Order: sequence, then structure tokens, then C-alpha cells
Amino acid sequence: MAHLYFNRFVKNENGLINTVRKYPFVIVYGAGLVGSLTVKRLLANKIEEEKLIIAVGNDQPNHTKILCGIKVYTIEEVLQYVSNALVIIATMPGLHEGVFESLDMKGFQHIIPVSLYIYNNMCEKYVQNFCEVNPINIDKNVKTKIMFMASDNSITSGAFLCMVELCISLKQYGVEVIVILPCYGNGEILLKKAEICYTYLLSTHWGYEISREHDYFYKSIFKYKLLRNKKASQKLVHMIQLYGINLVHCNTSYTYVGAKAARQLGTPFVWHIREDMNDQGYNFYCYKKASQLIEHSNLVIFVSNYMKSKVQLGTSNQTVVLYDAVNFADELYIAPREILNEATVKMILVGAISPHKGQKELIEACAYLKNNNFTDFQLLLVGKGEEHYVKELRKQVKLYQLEDYIIFYGQSDEVKRLYENSDFSFMCSNAEPYGRVTIEAQLAGCLVIGSASGATTELIEDGKTGYLYDTGNVQDLADCIYRAISDVKCSRRIAKFGQCYAQKTYTKQNQLKRMIEMYENVLERTLI
Repeated sequence: MAHLYFNRFVKNENGLINTVRKYPFVIVYGAGLVGSLTVKRLLANKIEEEKLIIAVGNDQPNHTKILCGIKVYTIEEVLQYVSNALVIIATMPGLHEGVFESLDMKGFQHIIPVSLYIYNNMCEKYVQNFCEVNPINIDKNVKTKIMFMASDNSITSGAFLCMVELCISLKQYGVEVIVILPCYGNGEILLKKAEICYTYLLSTHWGYEISREHDYFYKSIFKYKLLRNKKASQKLVHMIQLYGINLVHCNTSYTYVGAKAARQLGTPFVWHIREDMNDQGYNFYCYKKASQLIEHSNLVIFVSNYMKSKVQLGTSNQTVVLYDAVNFADELYIAPREILNEATVKMILVGAISPHKGQKELIEACAYLKNNNFTDFQLLLVGKGEEHYVKELRKQVKLYQLEDYIIFYGQSDEVKRLYENSDFSFMCSNAEPYGRVTIEAQLAGCLVIGSASGATTELIEDGKTGYLYDTGNVQDLADCIYRAISDVKCSRRIAKFGQCYAQKTYTKQNQLKRMIEMYENVLERTLI
């Protein structure tokens, strides 16, 4: 029976490090966000690389091969360490119980989970060390310096990717940019690669979970975190003054500390509204104060007409609609190709696995196809989600006997290759605020089938650049798929036209030109 270190014995990073030092070998189980942070903190605390082993489950065939310069194994490949290694379960908390049971069955004797408290403590330590050894380095002599306030720090976040791409374009144009990250994450990989100046300033966004509206303990803790944001806002005041920031850009409706600092100083700030918080299960902690702050911004940018219709602002606001570009179009774009060239129709849905993204709807449509004797298809569900919901979908797939047709691929860094091997791509969200993956799929030459809701109707012209189906209507979705399969010639024409349209419309040149004009209107001068 495995020995499990309970959280009362290991409370923080220091406790974890002290425990690790007692063992000749340490296996970090997990190669995702938690696993990466755990390995970084072990190395930062002088744990020898030679004693570190990184492993993942056998059910992850597409796992990362190298993490922090260390080879990643499957757990079956490291069974020789069952008796003398400490295994650190470095996954999200919801997976701990299942992982522990699996490790116990394999004979591992010493196991410790990275609790949420330990994870948060490691995040704080990482951020502290980062800021100590990475001073902000921007050219104060550049005419225009823009501070971007990120609300997350993830390579899978569409909002974050769009922000990075905009920063790259502005930097190439001659504008100095600095990105403020509110939390630990893997998005910094993109910033580092693009040589964009960034730093950390821990803060909490102002959206609370609607489902916990009457959980007063949760809301009191949430309020306490928001009160701590005052310290972050005052640090930003100092940074804006110190580095001569000319404009603050809030990247989503979730982040607000930069706006508060800018307003205190009289520095212009713009707000990018990329999502409806209510659709995502959140609400402003204090709607009145949030509305007042947003309405004091010099400019509000909406990512779609749908989003503009959803958010009601005062008449004094200057508002514009600007579709995000896909700066990485050269990487995603594939030369015009013929879809539906093989007997098996290959389909893909890329995005976070969650109820509002419509995976369940698509699975039911696949069951409808199978029950009507169309079985030459394969569907990839690419992305991550809450484990309980992923399990629910797996049960649904098993119930419909679709195990041979639907693959839960997980998160992937090779989206281009997956698109390139797909005929159809889907956007099944019932209220998509924009739909970056719709454009990515079009650029890759896929025929895109989307729900006739949200901003998807702005990106897809039914029968011309893709197909639309009635939201929530499984039979209509299945009929749409069958129609696309039946008329190969028409589907190929629509896919090619969609690709051409996306390539011409959602370019970084178009977006940058309009963004520069908007910035210059706000500042009442040229940027360079």
C-alpha cells in the first residue's frame, strides 16, 4: 500500500522541497501546466536534474516528449523506481484521486499530490524569482509606449493569442509594448519567443462564478482577493509613471487593475471586449462600479457585432468593432487542397471541452449518422476540459458505441497538421463571441460547419464560406454534415472560397492599420 503525504505535513513549496531531498529519485507525474511549474521549482531549488524523472499516463500517446530539457516517459517505463522514488502528482486537483489509485496499483510506495495551496505557493515563488532576475527593459525614448493588461496567461487562450499577435505587429511598426501578466502560465512562452517585454503582477479578475452566487463564504474570500488588487493597481501607477506609458490596453473584460491605475493618472486607456462574462458563467462582482470604469475608457473595442449587441454602454463611449487578425496565418495557411479525397471523412473540433462549446451536440449528430448507416467518418475532439465533463462525454460516446469513430485527442501543439488532415471543422458553440478557430480552420482549407448563433454568423456565410445549422438542433447538424458529404464538388468549392476569404479579410495588415488609427485618435497624435 502506498504511503501518501497528506497536506497537513506538506503545506507549501518549502515543505515539498524538504520532502524531495529525502529520496534518491523523484518522479513528477504530469507534463502539463502543473508538471512544468513543479519541475521548474525543483530545479530552482537546486534539486539535481539527475534525480528528476518526468512521467505521464499510458493513455497520453501525444504527450510532450521533452519538458524543461528533461525527457518525458510513460509511467510504465519507470516502474523500476516503484520502491525508492517519491512520486509527485503534478496534475489538476480533480485528477489526484484517480492518479493515486493507478500509481498505488502499479506498486509505487511514496506519493505526494500538489495541492491547490502548494501550487499557488509555487506560482508566487516563481513570479517573485522571475521579477527579481528579469528587470523590465523598454526603450523610454520611443515615442509611444503601450501597456497591455492580460487577463490570463495561456497558449490555448484565444484572447491571449490575439494580444500577442497585436503586440508583435505594433513592435514591428515601431511602438514599444510591455505585457503585464496577472498569474503564472505557459503564455509567456509566446512572449519570450517574440521577444516582447513582459513582467508579472499578481492580481485577481473581477468576475465571480454565477453558480456560487449564494455561497457567501466564497464571495467573502473573493472580495478579499479584490481588495488585494489595490496594491497591484498602485504598483501599476508607479510603473506607468516610471516607464512613461502613453496608453493602457485592457485585453478582456475580466481585467481592470490597469484601467484603475490609468484613470488615477489621467493616462488614456482602451478596453477590448472579447467575451460575454455571463455566457461563460461569470458576473462582475460589482456591476455598477465595473460599468462606470469601462464607460470612462477612451475607447471600447468589440471583437464582433454580436459582442457589441450584448454589452450595453453609456452613450458617451466611443465604440468600434474590429475583428481579430490571425497573425500566424503563414503558419496555419495551407496551399489550396482538395478535401474529401479519402473514403473516410475526417472531422475535427478544436477548443476547450465544456458544455457551451457544443461537443455533446456534435457527438449526438455523429450517433445520428451512424444510426443511419453512414460509418465512414472519424472525429477528433482537440482540447482540454474539466475532467468530470470529459468523463461525461466519454460515457456518451460509449453509450452510442462511437469509440471507433470519436477520438479525445487532448491538447495539441500541432493544430496545423491536424487541420491539414481534416475535411470538416466545427464551431458548435451556442454563443461564440468571435471564433478564432473558425478562421484558423478556414485558413487551413477545411470546410467549416458552424452553429447559427453568436459571432459565427458573421464569420460564415451559409453555403458560400461554410455551412450553418440551427443551434441546438442535432438533426439539422447531422443533415448538414450529410449534405456536405453527399455533394463533394460543392463542399470543395465552399472550402476553397472560405479559405480565400479568410486569407484576404483577417490579415494582420488590415487589423494593424485600423488599430493604429484608433490609438492615434485616442492620443490625438501619431504613434511614431
